[in-house]
Amino acid sequence: MTTDQGTWRFERKLSAKLQGSVWIVTNPVEGTGFFKFATPDQWHYAGPYIANEWAAATLAKQLRFPVAKLDLAEVIGSDGLPRQGIVSVATQAAEITTWNQIGQIVRERPEEQVENIKRLRQLVVFDAWIANVDRAVGKNIVLYRRPGAQRYNWYLIDHALALLGAPYKWDEHDWSTAYWDKLWRYYHVPNGLLRIQSSWRVLEPMVERIEQMPVETIEEAVRSVPAGALSAPLQAEMIDLLLHRRARLRRIIRRWLAYSGVKEFGH
Repeated sequence: MTTDQGTWRFERKLSAKLQGSVWIVTNPVEGTGFFKFATPDQWHYAGPYIANEWAAATLAKQLRFPVAKLDLAEVIGSDGLPRQGIVSVATQAAEITTWNQIGQIVRERPEEQVENIKRLRQLVVFDAWIANVDRAVGKNIVLYRRPGAQRYNWYLIDHALALLGAPYKWDEHDWSTAYWDKLWRYYHVPNGLLRIQSSWRVLEPMVERIEQMPVETIEEAVRSVPAGALSAPLQAEMIDLLLHRRARLRRIIRRWLAYSGVKEFGH
């Protein structure tokens, strides 16, 4: 499959897990991307990963969280066989890293080192809403800096296990149960972010913004998922999940703020 920017070409394998495989791919205009695909027999661990990625990115953009550009693609592997999946397009910058690899000075004083700090401080609210279980390490917050810039910009990647995730995510607790109201059970903020995300004054505006988002906007985000990536029943379930969690979001965040146990990765 091609995009308006050309064809994605296989460069090398990056990883292969139960949740699917990731390849490094390149495009003559877009540059580098991370191509993910899964086979039908990986459904229990991969689930509707394209739909999860697409809907989460669409909602993030509605809330002005920066996210990677996504592109449906068919890529021919080193074995000559085509795979269908989704590409997360990497930004083109001289200096690119991830939150878990950035220097300690940035994690200790992000207010002085990172742009768009207001949204970074509110990230926990977005992740709570979409039931994200895969932010803790920090490898899916990308930081980049262009020549001459003093501060890092950032954007979010990898929401395959957010929203409906994969069937194994709900093996022990269905998404409608009270288990998922206790955010600390399944979500830790990346190292260095707890201090700046631990204020109701900072977080409440994002809670209110999500609460006030029109239902039609949420439905459109889910229905914008590429054809064939999400069945009609799963579309309805994803919308139900988002509305269910939105109704509980204020309480989820207040309980998370009041919780005195471990809430940050590495602690």
